[in-house]
Amino acid sequence: MQAQGLVCIDEATCVDKDGSSRRVDILAFDTKSDRAYIIDPTIRFETNEDLDDVVKKEKERIYRGCIRDLSKRYQQYGKRDFEVIGLWWGARGTISKGVDAFFGRFNLDKKALPDIAESVLVASLRMLHHHIYGA
Repeated sequence: MQAQGLVCIDEATCVDKDGSSRRVDILAFDTKSDRAYIIDPTIRFETNEDLDDVVKKEKERIYRGCIRDLSKRYQQYGKRDFEVIGLWWGARGTISKGVDAFFGRFNLDKKALPDIAESVLVASLRMLHHHIYGA
């Protein structure tokens, strides 16, 4: 996203409207517009639910209340129209339609998707191993 001209901040700390501390995985400011994006990738095991929709709604509920604080913390970027983007990655390496659309929307190289999916799968296997064997 930085190559596309966006300023990206990883693990941006903020406070929601209820006073709870939060961390935004990726906070991106579009330098060519008044847009800002709260991007939160999430790994979930695949189910029969529409997890793209479930994750989008969940992330919107969690991070919508952080926008006031983020606007104050990042005043140097001016007044922004924030959008919350929840991205669902399947724990078994599934690339969701939402992730595919996100890559298209931001003109990101889709050739990277298989490598990212493999990284997600490897991380999922490590977590499973840790839970089973405790090490």
